[in-house]
Amino acid sequence: MGVHCTNQSCGPASRLIRYGFFRRLEDGRRIQRFRCRRCGRTCSSSTFRPAYRQHRRRLNPEIERLLVAKMNLAQIARHVGANPKTIARKLCYLGELRLAELDAFVPSERYRHVQFDEMQSSEHTKCKPLSIPVAVDARTYRILAFDVCSMPAQHPLVEISLRKYGPRRDDRPEAIARVIRRIAPMVKRGGLITTDMAPRYPAPIMRHVPHVSHVAVRSRKARAVGQGELKRIGFDPLFPLNHTAAMIRDGVSRLVRKTWANTKRPDRLNLHLAVYAHYYNTVILARRTRLPSAA
Repeated sequence: MGVHCTNQSCGPASRLIRYGFFRRLEDGRRIQRFRCRRCGRTCSSSTFRPAYRQHRRRLNPEIERLLVAKMNLAQIARHVGANPKTIARKLCYLGELRLAELDAFVPSERYRHVQFDEMQSSEHTKCKPLSIPVAVDARTYRILAFDVCSMPAQHPLVEISLRKYGPRRDDRPEAIARVIRRIAPMVKRGGLITTDMAPRYPAPIMRHVPHVSHVAVRSRKARAVGQGELKRIGFDPLFPLNHTAAMIRDGVSRLVRKTWANTKRPDRLNLHLAVYAHYYNTVILARRTRLPSAA
């Protein structure tokens, strides 16, 4: 990232001269300073970096690794010796950074086959469920897009949810449409989108991706292993997506089945998913492609 004057009237075309160094208090590194010859303002080589003015930035790589290792924020705070509030702020920073990278991603070539479905979680209690629409490339298993939204409680918790929390909004149509719009430029003309037989999917697919075919398959009963995402018997036509969903549940502490960990804010779940999606796409899938093929 280029260094330029922070004064808007000078802009990126400003002429800077070296203006000494300073020792950064956080890690003791020697940082170059610059001075604008036009307005006299000073800046440094770290002014325009994402971690500018961030305390304990050396913890960022380790915290990002622990966020995708099934550790909740309290456990991470104890492990690195930081306050839980610090870990929460680091999650916001890392999540926004990875979410921007995911939104800016442009594939080298469009995908032929994309699979789409929803995962379910809850916000503080199972009486306040959340829906997580996810789109995955069927060949590479790459996570292309996702979202988090509220949904009404389902049987047998409908009456309890209405009595304790009142009616709950159903934001699934808007979230599904957002995910479909994100993947629309990534799918080849004449490509294929596979979903289950939920009635919410055909309309947004036809509206936002009219140049592809849509195939709806019957959903199969899940089994206990695989975080409840893998199917019990037979061939699973949505295996790439279901396997990816099982990996997500196994890596993100907020989504693990049968655990005390739970998300309290849907926006933080969205940021946590962004951190995991970046790790999954850049580390896990890259390691999988480097494995030697079986003889």
